[in-house]
Amino acid sequence: MFTKKSSMIIVFALFALASVVSETKAQTTSVFVAGLKAPVKIIYPQPQGYFLVSEGGDAVPNSGRVSIVTNQGARLTLLDGLPSGPAGPNNDPIGPSALWLNGNTLYIVIGSGNVVLNGPFPGTTIPNPHPNSPLFSSVLELRFHSIGAASDNLNYQLLPADHTRLANGETILLGGNGRPHATLRVVANFPDFTHEPRPGVPNNVRDSNPFGLVLTANTLYVADAAQDMIRTVNLASGAIGTFFTYPPRPNPGMPPPPFIEAVPNGLR
Repeated sequence: MFTKKSSMIIVFALFALASVVSETKAQTTSVFVAGLKAPVKIIYPQPQGYFLVSEGGDAVPNSGRVSIVTNQGARLTLLDGLPSGPAGPNNDPIGPSALWLNGNTLYIVIGSGNVVLNGPFPGTTIPNPHPNSPLFSSVLELRFHSIGAASDNLNYQLLPADHTRLANGETILLGGNGRPHATLRVVANFPDFTHEPRPGVPNNVRDSNPFGLVLTANTLYVADAAQDMIRTVNLASGAIGTFFTYPPRPNPGMPPPPFIEAVPNGLR
């Protein structure tokens, strides 16, 4: 039975709800920065005072990029020409993902790109004999003397031949012509996929898609969202290991599948 007191409470609650809705409608958004190509991850290194953004790229092969974004919303290219390729099932561009800045060294995780193609049946994938780059599913190390002020457009650019040189273990020298010098090398190049045969698709594979990164002491921890695992990379020896593998879990809800996967895409 409603009383005068309960009626007052209801009226007050409705008034409070109306106020919240009114405030929500009054909020507006604005564009802080434009011109990014499929942005994936963002970090804000405090000493530098600007953002670093990884970008998956666009329809152009190997258009992955890392950009500097100033506090005023200006976008400046740090490194362009990174591995990028269309990934199934919707051909979304996948390239640079996680970033980690340690002093003057930036670690850049490269995702799966187009190392696999859609298979003959839904949910199946097969190896791509001609991926855009040999550097997919890897971690790159960009070491510079100093990023400098955010107003300095470093605009480092990788050439197609540089991908092969890096995959062969070479260190690439960037910069010059008035820009600070920097070096780029591969610190880890994971397998592009693992074999996972299925009925009717004996060449079915599961791609590797590293997507998260943390540096502790001298070890990189890399989350692989496709392989459901955390890898380790010893920066001193270059040794690659497995820190943890997430097993499939029974699906408690509907609809199927009967099992669900962890899909680790970040680390803290």
